[in-house]
Amino acid sequence: MQGDMEIFFDDPADLGSLRTLLADHERFTVAPRAAAARAGELSAGRAFLEIVFGGGGSAAAFGLIKTWLESKVTVIKIRVSEDGEEIIVRSLHAAQDLERAKAALRAKRGDDADS
Repeated sequence: MQGDMEIFFDDPADLGSLRTLLADHERFTVAPRAAAARAGELSAGRAFLEIVFGGGGSAAAFGLIKTWLESKVTVIKIRVSEDGEEIIVRSLHAAQDLERAKAALRAKRGDDADS
């Protein structure tokens, strides 16, 4: 399975922390990005991490992100797109919600694989 994940942060320091944890992994790539500013906004847009994964990469990424999230009390937004399916989670309890998002993607695919 191939896909990508975007993680948006309320606290920019969290972006750097997670990026450091995910750096140099062989099954996915991580890159900081900036969302385009919306009409009427003066800022450059909100920063986020984009994670692009290939076979087996989503399980590795989900595992590391869940571990990182369990140490945080912060609001986070995660967008996961895999094989044309998309789930968006915005939560203060994102570690638990990440598992529900992962299960929902598997259900949409119609399988129990954890790839």
